[in-house]
Amino acid sequence: MAGFKQRVSDILITQKVATKPQLDQLLQEATQQGKSFARLLIERKLMTEIKLTELLSQQLNMPMISLMKYRIDPAAAKLIPERMARQYNLIPLSKYGEQLTVAIADPFNVFAVDDLKAFTQFEIKPVLCPETEIRRAIEQIYAGQGTFIPAGEAPAASEAEE
Repeated sequence: MAGFKQRVSDILITQKVATKPQLDQLLQEATQQGKSFARLLIERKLMTEIKLTELLSQQLNMPMISLMKYRIDPAAAKLIPERMARQYNLIPLSKYGEQLTVAIADPFNVFAVDDLKAFTQFEIKPVLCPETEIRRAIEQIYAGQGTFIPAGEAPAASEAEE
């Protein structure tokens, strides 16, 4: 996790979003309080979650998606157990051939990608997504609803009556 914090700090300093002293203080707080470094950045209003995800996407040349506009394939979601989705804060999106596309909030977590590859036996294609959207999707997918309904969309009549 220190890798994520340090790499994000380096990017934010390079992009002049924050100063080294500001980020050093946040890193220290995150470590002492056991809080998420990214969450502290957002809480302190140094940047929004969307802006942080966009910045990482640009800097890492990694695609970014919004689950608010994406339909998750329920068959893909069943390939990864809830425990693993929560542990790594990710959600499987789709399977095409031997490739599994997965939305992930921490692009530096190579353990997550390696574990998923070993568990599923698929090539893993990570895409960036805001953490809150992933958490919401995990709650919906693994709560037995089976399908993820993007925010702002009303469930179908048969779903609303259940």
